[in-house]
Amino acid sequence: MPDDTATTSQSWQRIKDLVELASKIATVALAIIAFYATQEYNRQQDLERSAREREQKEDQKQQTALHQIQTIMGLFDPLASADTKKHHLAVITVKELTANIPLALKLCLAAASQKECATTASAFATDTLLALSRDTSQNATQLKRTAVVALDYQQAKPDSSVGRSLVLSTATRPSNDSQAAPRPLQAGAKSGWVFLGSYGDSSWSTRYLDFPVHAVPASLSGKSLQVRHETGSLNVRANLFYEPGYDRIVDVLAPGSTVTLDSVSSYAGAGYFIWAQVRYRVGSR
Repeated sequence: MPDDTATTSQSWQRIKDLVELASKIATVALAIIAFYATQEYNRQQDLERSAREREQKEDQKQQTALHQIQTIMGLFDPLASADTKKHHLAVITVKELTANIPLALKLCLAAASQKECATTASAFATDTLLALSRDTSQNATQLKRTAVVALDYQQAKPDSSVGRSLVLSTATRPSNDSQAAPRPLQAGAKSGWVFLGSYGDSSWSTRYLDFPVHAVPASLSGKSLQVRHETGSLNVRANLFYEPGYDRIVDVLAPGSTVTLDSVSSYAGAGYFIWAQVRYRVGSR
């Protein structure tokens, strides 16, 4: 006769095992559900946070645009003024208060010539003008050209140091010695770097020494040339435009002064800003 007690015990054990298995399955299922629920909650929070940040950025953008409009409206009269000084100050003010350099130049170009705007922009930071001069966007052609001319003016700007006087200079060797290698400096001779001008598309847009407008920059090495009367005095600097110590001016040469070019270098690749290392003798004007 079967043992009913043993059978009942086995049945209860199976039921107990099934309950434990179901409990484990439920626990795992709940853990998975909780995980995905947490992930979804975090995703929703991130979306809401991103939406708030976008709204804040949009608000800031609108506030900035409103500030720029208010600034321009307040300066409308001086921006449109025929008085060069008022116009110059208005453009500088727009640049400083809005931190929008392209906008300041566009406003300038709307009321003044490129030459006048480049003169104004030459007071901007060199890094700012270099960034504009490299802008390749389709609608930046006029701004880019204005920045290039402003950099040209900035490099050729006469020294404003108190007490510095112009000097006349003469070359240290004749111009027909163009093929000879540079010699050591003779007694009384000086050396430095001068800005020759802006060159591109096989011609010079500006020239600060007297040479042909279509002269190839490299062909000027070894020649003795005069400072042009049309462009005025010329700075002699200790270093090239992009080197430390560039701002240190050695001499300011008067128009008609003569220098000999030992070497020619360019900034911004094959075009635009051309410099020459020169040697010369000086005497008081």
